[in-house]
Amino acid sequence: MPDATREVLIVHGWSDSYESFQPLKNLLVAAGYQTTQVFLGTYASMRDDVTFDDLATGLQRRFTEMGKDGTLTLQPFSLDIIVKMALEHYGPQVTGASFKVGEVKLSVRDGRGTLRNIDIGNPAGFGSPRAARLGEVRVALEPLTLTDPVVFMHEISVIAPLITYERADKASNLDAIQRNIEAYIQRSGGPSESRPAETKTGKRKFIIDRLVIRGAKVTMTNPALKGQGLSFDLPDIDLRDIGKRQGGATASEIGRMVTGVIQQRIAQKVVTNIDLLRRGGVEGAVDALKGLLK
Repeated sequence: MPDATREVLIVHGWSDSYESFQPLKNLLVAAGYQTTQVFLGTYASMRDDVTFDDLATGLQRRFTEMGKDGTLTLQPFSLDIIVKMALEHYGPQVTGASFKVGEVKLSVRDGRGTLRNIDIGNPAGFGSPRAARLGEVRVALEPLTLTDPVVFMHEISVIAPLITYERADKASNLDAIQRNIEAYIQRSGGPSESRPAETKTGKRKFIIDRLVIRGAKVTMTNPALKGQGLSFDLPDIDLRDIGKRQGGATASEIGRMVTGVIQQRIAQKVVTNIDLLRRGGVEGAVDALKGLLK
């Protein structure tokens, strides 16, 4: 018997159309499954007139509309797959680095959720396999604002992330990521103060009461260390009222700010603990560290 307790969303490819799914729908119906069409629209353009964010926002809006008129019932409504796909597709566009998300569990009933095993790669030109690995990220948001232009988040907690700080030539991997984010912000119309939040174009903003990074460990490296490095604990980071002054900040602006704060804390930690690092027992580590700090 078909499993009626699970819902499966099937999305056709960018150059395809909904008609191509009619044979599949017929097969599912014949097998006893219930099917519902979620129609977003027909787009003739093969250019970038319609972005992934437009589709994600439109899909979320259609789910809400169809739930209200009774044509689609999802109990509870799950955003897990949409969040995972958005991060893996949208993250590289903003940072210039790959994103892999292991798991997303988000409840729209109470606004609480957890993201696990997020790997953020390095931009081109760096040898380390990744810039960061986030084992667990806990979120608490206001569910009634999920479809609003500004989403209110009570807290984001990043637990024990592993961060790689790699120096190559004249810049670090975190410098490169921050430059990529800044370039994306400029391509998107500049800072959020100069434009309103718009759900129709995917330019949603966020206000975050508190963002905390706890138990982070940093490994500093460069090409000369051949994959080795100096590791140390980073003091906890606690940011408050993000986006509140300007009426909301975009995800890319929040990413730029957090990356900048992490770099500042790394610099402070290294400068104030140079003697401790010197006694770390790694032969040649201080000479390598000097190269990292140039």
